[in-house]
Amino acid sequence: MVRENLERINETSLAANIQELSFRLLPMGLAAGAATSKGIDTAQTIEEIRLNFTAFTGDQAKAVELMTSLTEQARRFGLPMLETLGVMQRFAPLIRQAGLELDDVMNIAVRLATLNPSQGIEGALFALNEALAGQWRSIQTRFNIPTSQLKELIDTKGFIGGLDEFLNKLGRTTELAEQFGETSRASFTKLEDSIKSFLASTMDPFLGSITDLVDRGTDAFNNFAENGNNALSTMVGGLLLLTTTLSSTLLAVGQFALGWNAIMALLPANTASAVRSATGSLVSGAARMAGAATAVGAGAYVGVRAAAALGVGGTNDPNEQADRLIQILAAVPAGLATAFL
Repeated sequence: MVRENLERINETSLAANIQELSFRLLPMGLAAGAATSKGIDTAQTIEEIRLNFTAFTGDQAKAVELMTSLTEQARRFGLPMLETLGVMQRFAPLIRQAGLELDDVMNIAVRLATLNPSQGIEGALFALNEALAGQWRSIQTRFNIPTSQLKELIDTKGFIGGLDEFLNKLGRTTELAEQFGETSRASFTKLEDSIKSFLASTMDPFLGSITDLVDRGTDAFNNFAENGNNALSTMVGGLLLLTTTLSSTLLAVGQFALGWNAIMALLPANTASAVRSATGSLVSGAARMAGAATAVGAGAYVGVRAAAALGVGGTNDPNEQADRLIQILAAVPAGLATAFL
């Protein structure tokens, strides 16, 4: 007896210690999960951008070199790395079609964005792209630029040369853009980018394995959905439906109980006691009936659907199917009787 009591105490202490350890590790687990999710998301984004730049350059090594150059410029001007890479890879084909260099266009876009930082490099590139097409409304409305003088400079010195001189006259030089890259906001942006890059580098070696595992899971579910057991599918669906129904019912009952307790608290003690006594048996009986009906109904539904999916017991004989179906349906009153015993 003493030994059994000591073993029970040890088991209880071990369970309590495990529970306490799990509770203490919960914040660390949540933080690790968030970091893993961010690392995988960043690694996937970089992977997709690399594919787009590879298609643009025609060579993966050139794509990596171009991404490195753009990343350095983003840090130089205090721009978010992923946002800059994403925007540049979207506008790269249009810039090449116009016969311009990405580095030159990015320099102009960064300086133009200093006139209205809320537009960012994406708004600046959009306005420049429209200007290349001869539409000046965007660059005028987004950055409050009088376009008549700008058009004259572009006509005489070319698109990049005209914009460069025009922005210099406004004091929007490359040096000023670099000063924006040294502000406190830019420092926090660089810190965030460095953390994302680090997390991406930690997840990148596992990305292929994770992708293979996810693909296998996808193939398994697709195969099961197309060629799986209909009876098992029906049973799983029935259990999910039953769980959802019971959860909603319990939530509603809980809300009703809270409201009822609030009402009882407002009544005199004798009245509240009498009301509780009278309604307690009714509520208990109603809950028992509802629970029994739900359990039996769901069980019968899942059983009948599963039996039907299996050909009612795995047979194709209509008479035997009918007999076995009657046996299944006969379980319903038996279940009700058992529930109320």
